[in-house]
Amino acid sequence: MGFYDEKTLQECDAMGIPRKSVDSVPHHQLFLELVKTIERKVKCSYFDYIPEDLNEEMVQIQNELTKKGKIGLLASLYFGSELIVPYIYSSLLVGLRLCLNITHEESRFLLLHVSMDSDHAENIRDIIVTHCKTAEDRIELVKCTEKVLNGRVAFYDRLVSFNNLQSLNVNVSKLYDNQATKWSREKPSLLSDFTGRPIVYDLIREHVEGACVIDVGCGEGFVSRTMTKMGAKKVVGIDVSPGMINCAKVHPNKGVNEFFLVGDASGLKQNLIDQWSSCNIMLGENFDVGTFDLGVAVFLFNYMSISSMNKTFEDVHSVLKPGGHFVFSVPHPFMASHNTSAFGFNSNNDSTYFALRDKCLEGHIARIDGDKLNVRMHFKTIEDYINAATSNGFEIISFTEARVRAEDMVNNISFFSAINGHPLHIVIKVRKPVSAFSA
Repeated sequence: MGFYDEKTLQECDAMGIPRKSVDSVPHHQLFLELVKTIERKVKCSYFDYIPEDLNEEMVQIQNELTKKGKIGLLASLYFGSELIVPYIYSSLLVGLRLCLNITHEESRFLLLHVSMDSDHAENIRDIIVTHCKTAEDRIELVKCTEKVLNGRVAFYDRLVSFNNLQSLNVNVSKLYDNQATKWSREKPSLLSDFTGRPIVYDLIREHVEGACVIDVGCGEGFVSRTMTKMGAKKVVGIDVSPGMINCAKVHPNKGVNEFFLVGDASGLKQNLIDQWSSCNIMLGENFDVGTFDLGVAVFLFNYMSISSMNKTFEDVHSVLKPGGHFVFSVPHPFMASHNTSAFGFNSNNDSTYFALRDKCLEGHIARIDGDKLNVRMHFKTIEDYINAATSNGFEIISFTEARVRAEDMVNNISFFSAINGHPLHIVIKVRKPVSAFSA
């Protein structure tokens, strides 16, 4: 495969697709190049983590149809592929152009197959007419076609289930709007206030005094208020939940130099530009170089897809001054399969580590008063976090696995005993290189 007639090559020329990029190039290579292009643009890769059962039903049905002979094969090839693929690929093309601004050359695999498969469908239709002359053959063809289309539906249902991200931010906002007042606090009360946030504070201590800080995913402002107490000159917090931001704004201990914005963290930079007057920052050359000395994201990325997390890293890198530090904390992936009374997530223990990637797991975290708050983990591997930081220009400074401290066990053994010895959170400190310039 990969050989085209002169007419097709001339059409490629007219679309700005170099002949050498398609002629004699195997189709699977064109497909892989398309996948790599998309992954580069969305800064996310699933290629090595595709669940084994994603196309399981499709494979079973294809095997069944193969055993049925020519009628089963024709149903699979015509109705299950060549007839409908041009419509599927055409829709993909529109989406990729609108969302990723993909070029003709980058999408040449899809463009070629829209044309070729339409031609193939015309030819195969004539073969079907020739080989399905009896009523019995036609009835069998309909039954086989039903099977193959049901297989495709099952595949797409599993695909959507595997990567259902469309309503993620809306759901996160509602989750926190509904329990915003329970999150509001002035002293440590959540499990992570004892096991996770103290490590964040330790890692920012040498940078926070006199600093301009961006608190990404600030919630109701607990960490922002703490950083003000630690000596921050100004703190700008952003969160997707209007309820949490309202709690931050009306908190009696809110500092005069704490500013809070409603916005999606994956659009951090644009939100700062759109709401610059509300957070006391100036746009212009200094903003382009970097406005903030320090950034934190405390348990934010577990609510984001891998792609959205990468966009957030890109924006954080852009708004930090060269040499600025960024400290973020997330639930440890270990906790996806270790649900305890104090903290944990419901993964059903039926998925392997990599198969959980980018799946949304519901969970809970306990307060010392016995109440529990609902939380989520959009599962990521440790590699995903490291890659998100380094691929967006950060240097890794430190990596910490947070756990219950000895003093916590002494002070409240009944609360901490269920998770003692577990790796609860990951806290990572990164730095924007001094030489970096973000325009």
